[in-house]
Amino acid sequence: RRGPRLVPSAGGWAIRAGAYFEVSIEAGHGESPPGAPAPCVAVGVCTGDLPLRGRQPGWTRSSWAYHGDDGRAFHGSGTTGVSFGPAFGAGDVIGCGVVPAGEDLLAVYFVRNGQALG
Repeated sequence: RRGPRLVPSAGGWAIRAGAYFEVSIEAGHGESPPGAPAPCVAVGVCTGDLPLRGRQPGWTRSSWAYHGDDGRAFHGSGTTGVSFGPAFGAGDVIGCGVVPAGEDLLAVYFVRNGQALG
């Protein structure tokens, strides 16, 4: 198994091939309505056919995501995520990258506050 091609750099992390982005999580404004589920931030990647309503990234076979409410990684199901890293929320910076992992394969990786996960 090939790992991500992450290398430390002056600005944090650098990758040799692929793509990478970061999301800064800010505190919410106001309160959730009574009976509403707790907010969950999911950071990940997907193909263009991910439904924009009613599903979190990672809940479909065309998406991969790291969820902040429980620290689990999801791909293809909203109920069978795997333990992956710590939960995250306001004040955290989550990075997500995609790198080549072989012929016709891509590896998805995540970074939390500058620390590579998994």
